[in-house]
Amino acid sequence: MATFKSPVKTNIGTDEALMYSAPDTIDSAIVVGFTVSNTSDRLLEATIWLQKSGGDSAHIVKNAPITRGGTIVLSGGDQKIVMEPDDEIRVYMRDPDDLDAEETLTGLADGIISVLER
Repeated sequence: MATFKSPVKTNIGTDEALMYSAPDTIDSAIVVGFTVSNTSDRLLEATIWLQKSGGDSAHIVKNAPITRGGTIVLSGGDQKIVMEPDDEIRVYMRDPDDLDAEETLTGLADGIISVLER
């Protein structure tokens, strides 16, 4: 039986964060919608990738600009992402104007994924 899920991740920052993990109890998960919003007062660059359970990974976007108050749509319409059990979508943000910053920033962005698990 298929089930729709809509996990959210708030306060995404400059540290790597888990956005979604496909449970090991399903056959597959299909990401049918994926949006990340810049909730900060600065330009951000988003890096988001699919981490396969076997160790391989592939970027969905790398250093994609999101303007202050803007949104990036990564999946929806014709674009879908198929995931297998234990695959993960991971994310982090960076401020391209402050690349040498050593401090960890939080609360820069929020993400929403719509997933069909089956």
